[in-house]
Amino acid sequence: MSNISGSQTNVQYAFEDSDAYDQAIGSHSASDEDFVAFGQGVTSDVSESKGAERVYGQGSRNAQSSPELNYEGSITINGVLNNVYWLLGVLGANADAGSGPSSWTHTYTEADSLPSATIRRPHKFTVNQYEQFIGCRMDSATINLAVNSNVLFTIENKFRKSSVVDGVLSFSLDTQAPFTFTGGTLEFPSGTQIAKVQSCELNVVNTLQKVPEAGTKFAADYVATKREHNINNLAIAITDFTLFKKIMYNTDGTDSAMDDIDTGTFPSLVLNFTNADGHTIVATLANFKVNERTLPGNPEEITTLTTSGWCESLTSVVYTNATEDAPTEATNVS
Repeated sequence: MSNISGSQTNVQYAFEDSDAYDQAIGSHSASDEDFVAFGQGVTSDVSESKGAERVYGQGSRNAQSSPELNYEGSITINGVLNNVYWLLGVLGANADAGSGPSSWTHTYTEADSLPSATIRRPHKFTVNQYEQFIGCRMDSATINLAVNSNVLFTIENKFRKSSVVDGVLSFSLDTQAPFTFTGGTLEFPSGTQIAKVQSCELNVVNTLQKVPEAGTKFAADYVATKREHNINNLAIAITDFTLFKKIMYNTDGTDSAMDDIDTGTFPSLVLNFTNADGHTIVATLANFKVNERTLPGNPEEITTLTTSGWCESLTSVVYTNATEDAPTEATNVS
C-alpha cells in the first residue's frame, strides 16, 4: 500500500443541532446538514491528549496502571479565504436576505452562545473511512490581509471527541474565487478609505472554557467566555501626520485638539473585500483602540506606521454572494 500525502486530504464541516451538547458523549449526534469546505488551499492540524497518568506502587519501578483522566482535542484550519460561512461558528448568529442572482446577503453578528460543528477529514486511506471530530467549537479566527498575497484565514477549534468512521465520504470543494490583497480596502473612520495599507490582521477570540463532568474524561461543554477583537500588524505607508494623529489619538476627527487625552469619539474600523466573482465581505468594528505603534525613520525604507490594538465590539460582517442560503444549524436531535 502506498503512502498518502496532504494533497489527498480534505476538510469539511457542518453545524450541529444546538441540543447536541446536551447528550452524553457517546450519544452526541453528528450534524446531518450538507458538509461544506472551509475554503481553498486548506491545511489542517490535529492535536489530541488523553490526559493519561502513570500510577506507581511499591515493589516495582514500573507503572502499575495508566488511567486516562482528561481528554482534550483541537483542530486548526488554515486556508485561502473565499467564503466566510464558518463565521456562524465564530460569532453565533446569521440572517440571510437580499435577492438573486448574485446579491444574496449573509449578515453575521455576535451572540452569547456559539453553535458547534462536526468536522470530517478524509485522507484516502481507503475509499470508505474518514476521521470525524464531534462537538467542535470555534475558539478563535484570524483573517490576514497583506501585500502581494491572497487573504488568508486561520480557525482554532476545540472538539469533544474524535473517531474513525467507516463509510464513503464525498469531497466538497469550494469553487468561488479567492479574496486577495488587491481586492481589499480599509476604512478609518468608517467611510474614509485609508490609502497605502500594507497589511492588517483581524483576530476574534472567544476564550472557550472547558466544562468537565464527573463520570467521564470528556468535556460536558466548551463555553465561550470573554470575547476579544484584536487588530494586529496594521501597517500604513504614511504621507503626512493627519491620519497618523487620528490613529494615535484614537479619534474619529471630532476632537479638535487631537491630543493624547482621548476626548474624541473612538473611530470605527471597516474592512472591505471583493473577489473576482464580485462577491464582497464587509466587516465593521466599533471603538478602535490603538495600544502600540512603531514608526521607524530609515533613509533606505518607506516610512510605515505599524499599529496594534483592539476594537470593543464587532458590529457585523456582511457577506454578499450568489448563494441564497448560508449553512445553518442542524435539527436532527430530538
